[in-house]
Amino acid sequence: MKIMLLRSNEDNTTGALSEYVHCPGKYIPAPLPPNSFYILKDLDLDTCAAKCTLAFKMRDFPCYSFEYSSPTKTCVHCNITTYLLDGGYLGLKSNPVMHYYERSKGRFSNLFREFPNSAMKKQETYFSILRNRTQEQCAYDCLRSTRDTCMSFSYSPSHQVCGLSNAFYAKNDQQTLISSPSYNHYQYSTSWPCNATLPWNYSPRAIASPLFPYASVHDVECYVQIEAPVGMAVSLQFSTFFIDKSACDVARHGVMIYDGKNTAGRLLGKFCDSKSEEKTDFTSTQEYLVITFSTNSNPLAFKATYSFVYLDPCTLNKCQNGGSCISAGRNYSCACQAGFTGRHCEINVDECASRPCLFNSRCEDMVNGFRCHCPQMLAGVGILEFSAVNS
Repeated sequence: MKIMLLRSNEDNTTGALSEYVHCPGKYIPAPLPPNSFYILKDLDLDTCAAKCTLAFKMRDFPCYSFEYSSPTKTCVHCNITTYLLDGGYLGLKSNPVMHYYERSKGRFSNLFREFPNSAMKKQETYFSILRNRTQEQCAYDCLRSTRDTCMSFSYSPSHQVCGLSNAFYAKNDQQTLISSPSYNHYQYSTSWPCNATLPWNYSPRAIASPLFPYASVHDVECYVQIEAPVGMAVSLQFSTFFIDKSACDVARHGVMIYDGKNTAGRLLGKFCDSKSEEKTDFTSTQEYLVITFSTNSNPLAFKATYSFVYLDPCTLNKCQNGGSCISAGRNYSCACQAGFTGRHCEINVDECASRPCLFNSRCEDMVNGFRCHCPQMLAGVGILEFSAVNS
């Protein structure tokens, strides 16, 4: 199976679109609640996105997402996100002419729901206490935690103290909250992308299995394409992976990481057993990285964060004619083979430019040398060859 990802062009996502997750061929299922959407006609895609962003920022309408149909140039602004759908992104319906876009959440802390003046009743669920933290740093710490799976956290703004918990509050669960005037409690309140492109400007830079952390997923087949800014690569770090039974003997099951725009790229790594993959960090060699996760009835869950790093300028060696690429930070130079010059060693040095052949001989340029075709009257001389070194 080769996953081909839809893009409007070969360049990085630009303008207002760069803030939105893109799910090609998807839409929010009807019926939509009254006053939750409005329809605009005869708009191009960029204008549809820009109007949604403007309405959101001007507070004219809480435009959290929009749908767009290219054939009809129809734009539907919505105040609904996948979080409100049964199954999140898995709750979107398929339609090849529709495209679903969802707004960036902006901050790691926006992935969590707040329970004011509360903390977990069972103090033993807190596996890590962190000091001198902001709320945003605490949210990131929860996402990046590898010691235990962080399900929720409590934070004290006055003390700047953060407690990471391996449990979460649920009304029907024994894990309950208690009143705590100094603390606020936070739990995941988001849906995670499936079959989507995350543009370079999207934030926060985190991905997870669709129902994480409240449930594993099964019988799913998803991809996420991450786009980096021009000249940068994607650096991906997994902090949690779980699969109930090894899927290493099932083709393409588990989590797979590919270098490039689709699954035709080089396979960087695979998680198919909870103990099978020691490496947890992966970096692309180009401006895209693709993650696929697929499973049958075998439960699977994961979470990861990503960042952008500058590409090694020599990764895509542009030096020609055997030249060697030398990187210097974000720049590079080419050390050319003898006989070549230019930024990329693309120019063959013309050794005949200085007219080295005498007696009106015809000069023939060669690589790192020249050849003199002598006149007939110079009997016994014929053709003489010279290297650039010895001439």
